[in-house]
Amino acid sequence: MAPAVEGFWGSPTSTLDWCEANYAVSDYIAEFWNTISNLAMILPPIYGIYEVLRQKFELRFAICFVLLLVVGLGSWAFHMTLLYEMQLSDELPMVFCSCFLLYCLAGIHGIQQNQHINWLSVGFFVYSALFSLSYLYYPNPLFHQVNYGVASVAITLLDIKLLRTQKDRTVRHLFYLGVMLYALAFALWNLDNHGCQSLVRLRSTLPPVLRPFTQLHAWWHIFAGYATYIHILYCVKARYNILQEKSHITLGAMGFTVRRLPTHETNGHANGHINGRTDNCNNHKHLD
Repeated sequence: MAPAVEGFWGSPTSTLDWCEANYAVSDYIAEFWNTISNLAMILPPIYGIYEVLRQKFELRFAICFVLLLVVGLGSWAFHMTLLYEMQLSDELPMVFCSCFLLYCLAGIHGIQQNQHINWLSVGFFVYSALFSLSYLYYPNPLFHQVNYGVASVAITLLDIKLLRTQKDRTVRHLFYLGVMLYALAFALWNLDNHGCQSLVRLRSTLPPVLRPFTQLHAWWHIFAGYATYIHILYCVKARYNILQEKSHITLGAMGFTVRRLPTHETNGHANGHINGRTDNCNNHKHLD
């Protein structure tokens, strides 16, 4: 917990106050570095939304990016103000985003069955809504962290199951990169939580230009945000491998991105490509 300093937004009302000194950089931003680091959860998903719509990927992936963007904006508002209402705008979307990622992974695995009522999506929405109501009644951050952790473990297990069906080395590289970034982010998050006093002492010995690099919660935002972006790309690439559509990973404005290849660029296998699309047509419509 950083010292409670009253700035533009008043005294903090959130149940959490991180290891960054409040209003140390700006009178208008409570935790400056923890705020601007959320650009890692704002800019990449905006680019992802643009690419999904431009290349006509399935709408579910645009929704994934939208939810990641909502989390980034909520986290920006939370760390900028340290108000309880803004804390909820950060924490509650994290659960909805995790549940929707689970829904997408379940769709990739073909678990969705009912064409009239998608009970899986209903179940995830009800779970998210019940958690939100429970969290409002019992605003213990540990309750939120446990639920988010359980969802993250479930996502990882489904990722591994999906990975076993993929022969594409690029998909494997995306998976391992995302896991490594997220593991690093989680380690830094824990160091910031449990080693705050040591970090504060370290900052006092460093020149001002180096102190921002010790803001470990800000690094959590950067690595976890981009790891989630990578995870969505992983889902896109794996999904279109299953649909037998050619795509590849390139370096774009936000680092990695998935490019959908036109039929004439699929190494002369246009007929097989069309047949692949025909064989999977019903499944494709069913999962949209």
